Amino acid sequence: MSDKKPLIFERWGITEENLSDLIDQNPSLRGMILGYVAERKFHDAFLDHPSITEVDKDDDHDRKKKGDRRIKYKGQTLTIEVKSLQTAMCRQAEDGRWTGKAQVDGSDRRIVKFPRRHRTQHHLAPSR
Repeated sequence: MSDKKPLIFERWGITEENLSDLIDQNPSLRGMILGYVAERKFHDAFLDHPSITEVDKDDDHDRKKKGDRRIKYKGQTLTIEVKSLQTAMCRQAEDGRWTGKAQVDGSDRRIVKFPRRHRTQHHLAPSR
């Protein structure tokens, strides 16, 4: 017997088309789902590296542990915030490079503590 759950379509009694329509009609839902898709793709693409010895995903509602993934890389603990780009804002330049914009919320603000007890408030902001 398999421990695998039935697919979401079976559990919720909807079709792929129903879910696609819901996502297309609700930009907030689309943004939320794309954020989690970006996290999954990041995990699959980058976190299987011999220098990464630990990978954790903290509870999204734990305000003391902000970030999408916490990893140990070469002995150092790093917190990573994954951002998906806003599709309508992606452009390919004439030289072939891509540019885009990611939404950065006010909640992406934190206090950074340095070894010599210095603290600074950091706002996650896209580079220009």
